[in-house]
Amino acid sequence: MFANVIERALVKSAPMWVKATSTAVVLVMVAVVTSACGAATASDAARMGQADLSIRTVLSQAAVIDDLTRATQAGAPDGAAVNRAQVAVWIEEQLTAAVANELKVSVSEAQVDQFLVKVVRESGLTREQFAQQFAIQQGTWVVPEQLTTFTLTYLQQQAIKAKLLPRGGTTARSLALNKALAKASQSEGVYVSPRYGAWDAAQVRVVDAANDLSSPIDIKAPSVPDPSSGQR
Repeated sequence: MFANVIERALVKSAPMWVKATSTAVVLVMVAVVTSACGAATASDAARMGQADLSIRTVLSQAAVIDDLTRATQAGAPDGAAVNRAQVAVWIEEQLTAAVANELKVSVSEAQVDQFLVKVVRESGLTREQFAQQFAIQQGTWVVPEQLTTFTLTYLQQQAIKAKLLPRGGTTARSLALNKALAKASQSEGVYVSPRYGAWDAAQVRVVDAANDLSSPIDIKAPSVPDPSSGQR
């Protein structure tokens, strides 16, 4: 999904694993983890600490993805998967920000903008075209207005990895990041509305309770397929 010219110049994050889990075990973990959260309400799609993501926001963002996807004649995406992706990305953004704050790791707006300028230029698209094409790529579904925040999270994660393991390899750094995110999840408390699944603190995943599989969302460098490759 993310393969294109820029990934040859970037160190990609090692994929976070997908693991079958027992729904009963997951729900117990969620009950324990969310005890640190602020009180969740019926309008919350997710909550971490005192921050919350509303169901209205999830549905609004999912509608944008649906419209953009249909406009490409690619057909409608899986609505449930798109909704869950909005929740999963939001949670990972919140967890990453918490870890970055704890480690005193910072990424400036200028760094984010410079990175996006580079990525967009190498894609051969305008920034608007890039954001729209990135939004409809299978799996992550980041709405255009959230591209900057998504990129900030990606850069924060790279900085966190370097801070945790200055001399570590790619896999070791990714495992260290996962461990830090899991720790933040347990200390901050994470709640996910049952309509979108449940939170698996051990695997740092939003779990699809329907099939007991965690939904993998990896924060990678924003990119779109190389136009010359013929990919869509």
